[in-house]
Amino acid sequence: MIVMLAHLTNNKLATGVDHLIYGWLFFGVVMLALFWVGSWWRDDIDPNTGADLDRERPSTPHGASVTMARSAQRRAGILTAAVVALVLPWPALAAWFETIADASRPGTFTLDHVAGWTRGAPAFTTWTPHYLHSRTTTQENFAAGDREVGLFVGYYSGQLTNGPLVTYSNTVVLVSDKVWAKVGERERAVEAGEHKFSVVETVVRGQGASEGSFLAWRWYWINDRLTDSDYVAKALTAFDKLTGRGDDSAVVVIYTPLVVDQEAAAAATLRAFLTGAEPAISERLAAVREQGRR
Repeated sequence: MIVMLAHLTNNKLATGVDHLIYGWLFFGVVMLALFWVGSWWRDDIDPNTGADLDRERPSTPHGASVTMARSAQRRAGILTAAVVALVLPWPALAAWFETIADASRPGTFTLDHVAGWTRGAPAFTTWTPHYLHSRTTTQENFAAGDREVGLFVGYYSGQLTNGPLVTYSNTVVLVSDKVWAKVGERERAVEAGEHKFSVVETVVRGQGASEGSFLAWRWYWINDRLTDSDYVAKALTAFDKLTGRGDDSAVVVIYTPLVVDQEAAAAATLRAFLTGAEPAISERLAAVREQGRR
């Protein structure tokens, strides 16, 4: 199932985190079912003698054997009917959930104003976070004096059809990138307005002297909730789809030039930008979602 899902969706499904969720969840369910079915044919062994207790029991009369066989057939028929009844609704429900998720036609994300920062500053790098198949993507530059910050936002919806947000190939820097490399990464707690959340902090370094280095903070927006975890983002997206909220999600990356041994200064720049920008980013993402659903 995993191989066919990946093949038929051109690796949009069943890769990366999807692979772990499908693999472990499906594996666990199937193994439990196999143990349960197998228990019907277990051999009871005497723990003291090791003898097969079933063989030592007196033989059952023919009439009783027939009755037991018919009873077993009825149980098997009831079990089969129950399994079919449980499985049949899900394709229809899945199609309905996908219709809800794919109803959104988002507009363009724009961040018009951030207090203390000038929008439309010259680009300071050619690097772009590697997030594919978004419904709309925005990359802008802001400046405040000699401080520079880049903003990248990728908005996702109808992810089964259009492409998922959380997948192995969607990352700040692709492992196979020949120009840019991820040389350090950790989780950092941040605070912006009423939001307290965590971001993934990544040090990005160019392979040549002209590319430079950057400090990047990445987090996810999942229908008004913020998280830096791939697993939490996947779980929230699945929960929203199952509850009819759709799968509107976004990845947000802010980044700034990094001078050697001055990581604290770069983090202070990102923190200053985040304080003024994050509430506006969340509000704008919610507006994009509502605009797409009109």
